[in-house]
Amino acid sequence: MNVAELLARVTGRTAPRKAAPVAVQRVTGSSPRDFLGAYRLYRRRIPARQRESFENILRWRSEFEAARPDRRARFEDYLLLAKAGSKVAGLLYGQYYPRTRLLLISYLVTDDRCPERQQVLPAILDALVRLGEGELRECAGLVFEVEHPDTSSRPMRCRAREGLFRALARERGMELRRLDIPYQQPRLSLWDPALREEPHHLMYARTRPPGLSDAAPRSEIATLLDAVYNDWYGDRYAAKPRRDAEYREYLADLCRALVARLPDPVPLK
Repeated sequence: MNVAELLARVTGRTAPRKAAPVAVQRVTGSSPRDFLGAYRLYRRRIPARQRESFENILRWRSEFEAARPDRRARFEDYLLLAKAGSKVAGLLYGQYYPRTRLLLISYLVTDDRCPERQQVLPAILDALVRLGEGELRECAGLVFEVEHPDTSSRPMRCRAREGLFRALARERGMELRRLDIPYQQPRLSLWDPALREEPHHLMYARTRPPGLSDAAPRSEIATLLDAVYNDWYGDRYAAKPRRDAEYREYLADLCRALVARLPDPVPLK
């Protein structure tokens, strides 16, 4: 019996669970059984205004899986689950678009309550690196959004997370940079008056040499913004043709306006 177990017996408290090895796997298929643990974590860690319903996530994955056999899917869907034993301790959900050769990361979530929390994010990033050496070897870069510190209720946490992501990426041979542009996350619905465009930061790393420095060509960032607005957000209402057309027009206008303002080269931070 170790000290923790002895103290637990004397005080009547439950001994802390020992950290377990973290394993990361890519989940395919659309069975709800595969996602319940992931969705519970996602629901607890993602603010309500940024969350999708469980039904929507399952529908998207079902549509993607149905399109795979005859290659109708315009993107490849990636759900990586990090497990400590049988418990879901983290997840990454993203989409790879062959048209632009970019992996767009929608969600990266870790369980802040589990003993393995320090292992989870590095394990997920290591799994991404392995994918980049295998089935994602054509991928040219990865992109994700982070909250803007100036509009966040926890600005220090935003900056700390950005620093952590940079350090972990550098350990894996990638220079992760923030686009120094006035990027706005689009309205997630044109039919909900409570929703607005919100300032966010876009983080970007090339997955092949040369790594990023303090600037990138305007054409490269224009392609990235095209992928974010017209591919990533553009699929949001694909199941509703009338709304789909209106929403895609709105996104295309946002993208054109921002691209028109880009300097050449585009500064990176």
